[in-house]
Amino acid sequence: MLEWLSEQLGSNDQNVGASAAWALACSNLGIAAGRLFDHETDVSRAALESMGDVAVLFFTRRQPQPATLVRIGTPRSLEAAASLLWHRDKDICLDAAIHLARRLPDPLVESALRDASTTALGEADDRYSWVWEPFEEPENSSLPRIAGRMASLLSAHSNHLSSAEAMDSRLILPLYANTRDDRLLLILPPPIRDAILQRATELRQPTQEDWRRIFQPTTFKFETSRDAIILKWVAIILHLLWLFCLYKSHTFSPPFSWWKPLVALTGLIPSMGVFFLIKGAAPNKKLMGMVPVSWAYLPLLIRLLKPKIGDIIGSLLLLTISLAYSPLVVYFCSLQAMKILKISEIVVLWAAIYGGCILLYWLGLRKEVLAQNPLYGLLLAPTRRLRKRKGLRILGLSVEW
Repeated sequence: MLEWLSEQLGSNDQNVGASAAWALACSNLGIAAGRLFDHETDVSRAALESMGDVAVLFFTRRQPQPATLVRIGTPRSLEAAASLLWHRDKDICLDAAIHLARRLPDPLVESALRDASTTALGEADDRYSWVWEPFEEPENSSLPRIAGRMASLLSAHSNHLSSAEAMDSRLILPLYANTRDDRLLLILPPPIRDAILQRATELRQPTQEDWRRIFQPTTFKFETSRDAIILKWVAIILHLLWLFCLYKSHTFSPPFSWWKPLVALTGLIPSMGVFFLIKGAAPNKKLMGMVPVSWAYLPLLIRLLKPKIGDIIGSLLLLTISLAYSPLVVYFCSLQAMKILKISEIVVLWAAIYGGCILLYWLGLRKEVLAQNPLYGLLLAPTRRLRKRKGLRILGLSVEW
């Protein structure tokens, strides 16, 4: 019967040939799979693929075809496709990486690759071992090694990739963060691609370190950081010192002495405004960084206004009050300091104070920008796989294993 069905594969009647091919496939015999493989027709190959694990050997050793192995979809065929990632023919390696990357979002494919035997795989690629770091894997999992090898092949041959069929974002996102290759960006789903472009404009381009902590939220906020606290106390001390120096000075003649209480009273506004420096109350951080003594004026009023109007009014208020109070602070404090210091020493002192504040402010803003991860929230955080507990409960005592 086997010999007769093998002869019928070459029948002039296509229906007879197709029936013979599917009859051989239903036998599930290795020798029948060999006859189908040698016939080399579309019908024979389709029947051979339907044989599952029996056909794996033919598409792995005799004629490596990663696409066919991935299409078969059994754990053994997927393990064989993963082994082709280390094939001596680079085209076969790339073909295996592309087809596995397209099917990796399937939980069944991911599970099969995780349980793949390490003896069938090559050595790990240390250059891309970080690709699968954000995801928790068992110690004996082969998925990190497979993902690293796939990432290495896709990165080296990005010009051969096509956006016709989407690949797993867990492979393409780290490659884009590492290489900034726009061709990789086109492979990502449109929502993720648009989000990356928007964040690159508002924040910065992603990096390899951003991918490593993609599921970690931003923990550094400048408004509540130690840098901001230091600047707040510097502003408070300078304003209180200014009030003291203002009353100690005798710049105004007695007829105009009423200016002193008025200026001192208005000086309390920026002094107390420092305590209200909260997120959203600062419309223009760069402008405030130029004059760190005059932080956050009328923040509550600005928060009640519309964002665009608040930015304009807040910037004008900051600029006006900074220009008004900073010279007064410097003048009256310097006037009293001249009693114990030289002019050159006073200039150096003010340069150190203002320069240190501006530098501390700039470093704080830089830390905040670097702490913001442009990749955070683009992927769903992996959920921990819960193992079903088994056990017995006897006489009120539970025993689990």
